[in-house]
Amino acid sequence: RLEKGAKQVVQTAAVIGRQFEFDTLAAVYGSRKEVESTLKTLISRELIREKSRAPKRVYLFKHALTQETALASMLRRKRQELHGVVAEYLEQVQPAHAAAIARHFLEAEDSKRAIPYLVAAGDQANRSSSTAEAKEFFERALEILEPKDDPASTRRAYEGLASALTFARNIEGAINTYQSMLAVAQEQEDDAMQVSALNKMGFVTGIMMEQFPMAHTHLDQAEKLARENQDFVGLAELHMVKCNICTATGDLDGAITHLGESTQLGRDLNAEEPLLFGLTHSANTFTWMGRFDEAWEKAQEALQIAREVGNQRYIAELLAFPIPFNYLRKGNLQKAREAFDECVSIATRIGYGFGEWLGLYGLGQLARLTGEYNLAIACFEGSLAVAKSIGADFMIMLPLSALGTAHLNVSETLFSKTMELHSETMKFMETPSGKAWASSAWVELGFCLLETGDLDAAEEYFRKGLTVPTTMMHLLRTQLLVGSGLVAVKRMNLEQAEEFILDARKTVEKLGMAADLPLLILAEARLANGKGDQERALEQFLVAEEQAQKMGMRPRIVEARLGAAFVYSQIGQSDEAKKKLAAAREIVKEMAELFEDEELRSTYETSALQSLDTVMQ
Repeated sequence: RLEKGAKQVVQTAAVIGRQFEFDTLAAVYGSRKEVESTLKTLISRELIREKSRAPKRVYLFKHALTQETALASMLRRKRQELHGVVAEYLEQVQPAHAAAIARHFLEAEDSKRAIPYLVAAGDQANRSSSTAEAKEFFERALEILEPKDDPASTRRAYEGLASALTFARNIEGAINTYQSMLAVAQEQEDDAMQVSALNKMGFVTGIMMEQFPMAHTHLDQAEKLARENQDFVGLAELHMVKCNICTATGDLDGAITHLGESTQLGRDLNAEEPLLFGLTHSANTFTWMGRFDEAWEKAQEALQIAREVGNQRYIAELLAFPIPFNYLRKGNLQKAREAFDECVSIATRIGYGFGEWLGLYGLGQLARLTGEYNLAIACFEGSLAVAKSIGADFMIMLPLSALGTAHLNVSETLFSKTMELHSETMKFMETPSGKAWASSAWVELGFCLLETGDLDAAEEYFRKGLTVPTTMMHLLRTQLLVGSGLVAVKRMNLEQAEEFILDARKTVEKLGMAADLPLLILAEARLANGKGDQERALEQFLVAEEQAQKMGMRPRIVEARLGAAFVYSQIGQSDEAKKKLAAAREIVKEMAELFEDEELRSTYETSALQSLDTVMQ
């Protein structure tokens, strides 16, 4: 019943999609005035509705059937022609909308022009961890592509598809894709594509499958071919892969060597990716090794370059670990929190899952240190959700183990939840990527078991953390030694406890780990009390309280005040004991006020106050 002109407007809108912008429709149709008039008619007849007015006017067909009917009323040739016009318009004004442009070119049966947009759409989906969508784009591109006509897009499509399969944990599919890529590259005598395929096969077989001899076979072939052809970009990628394998096996010195090669190649080639990778991961690795001055220097250089070129991904990565950890080790928790906050903000905006995961995990750990347990749980849950969407085992393991501990921090009545989460954690600790980061989980599980009295299991986790090579073992050494010392104190094996705690003191002083000081001093106080030296114990509890107050570590303040109250009671100074106990109760109530969840608040406050009274009894 529409007039001819109005019908053509509806048909054009239907070609654009169920949702369409006014500007696009007006440009494709060719008359803003007629489009404006027709849209009013269509709204009045309830065929479409206005979805938004700002920043752009966007409309929506109220029913999919209306759009389908409009499309069906057009000749096939006319539809194709309009799809082509829409694609070309979007190319000019919205080139980043790769998926839409690809779809319109495909509908226009202009598959050759669709290829670069299919590949770009796949890349966009990969960056946002939409692996199923990415897989569809890349597979469609590979169906169309002729490698000899477009080797660059062929390579990107194979790499993108294999990357999507890897993140979807379809390792066999990823390896098969890289093998197909290698075969095509050999057939086309494309040496650079061969090097890329071999490098990536080395990464998957080494990091994802833990088949290191096979990985080195692929990488040796890649290196030989890259050097023969002076493929410096391929060599830079090779060193990135070898760095990852070294890190996974705890060979941090080897990782630094390869990172230096990547950095130098980046400088020589004026290539952003290997340069920023080398600098950023050098900062990470030097941090893991406890070489903090070198880490800070690399991090600052990388941050400056990343900001100059506008590389948000590397800015987020630097703000996710080496920069905030430097603040944390110096005891500046506020600066560390600001870095993590900025990291999460950037990573969320650009769809960088790794940065969002690690930033939220860092915020959760800070929240635990300051006694903001409700916030800690929320951050760990957010980090865990991101990790599960990506699918990497070690990424799931870290927030999962911390989330279990955070529940026990709230109350021993939540121990069943802690055990549930820690049991799930243990499944990931045996996977290839999980093993490389297991020390973080061993710390979490060890301290929980120490608190609940399972000393044998706690001792075993701390022992593993101190002896099995992992990425974080150097940074967590103080906590692992303190945990081992506290196990020995509980068993009254005071000579062994003293050895562990003295070693922890040396580690703190060597690394300058201010954030670990309150934990260490509390352990020294418990050891002194176990040896019957109440004067020394009281002195250390008071020092621990002072150190914890400087950094706003409320849980450590409570521990220190409670410990001091207990010693005062032992030596007959009951008034002083009451004062310290009352001061500890004040901090508990202050922490309770930080909970947003009323049920959790009540559970925490009741449990914590009862615990204080129980210790004093």
